[in-house]
Amino acid sequence: MRLAGDVADRRAGGLPAPDNRGPARGGDTVRGRIAVFSVTATGTSLSYQWRKGAVNIGGATGSTYTIAAVAAGDAGSYDCAVSGACGSPVTSQAATLTVNSPPTITGQPSGATKNVGESVTFSVAATGTSLSYQWRKGAVNIGGATGAVTPLRRWPRATPAATIA
Repeated sequence: MRLAGDVADRRAGGLPAPDNRGPARGGDTVRGRIAVFSVTATGTSLSYQWRKGAVNIGGATGSTYTIAAVAAGDAGSYDCAVSGACGSPVTSQAATLTVNSPPTITGQPSGATKNVGESVTFSVAATGTSLSYQWRKGAVNIGGATGAVTPLRRWPRATPAATIA
């Protein structure tokens, strides 16, 4: 019996995202998206059993396994045991599903009133996977202001009032 497989991350609504071809490989996806695992086997009278962490997944007995709306608890290692008319069952290579959390702001920055030339510090609290920050004045990025807490020293004279977005 010969096995090959893939895992794909599909956006809600069934629009395909890039998928991995060849032996089963892991993938990253965001909570709420669809994850599809598949395996291809050759042989006769094939039966399939998908597993997460070496534990059978109830009802997951086809050549594909779909998680309709990925949740944090779905992260883990998946494989498929395939049985045929001849020989012992074979197991696919494991595919690791990593579930990323989208960014969520949990603490909004507060406004401030300062005199020309004074320093001001803004902060924001957020949760999510691999966060990055970029502070802006209006629609223009503030150079070097890339942290959750951003001190701005000596606010320029040319800006009597500022909105930080």
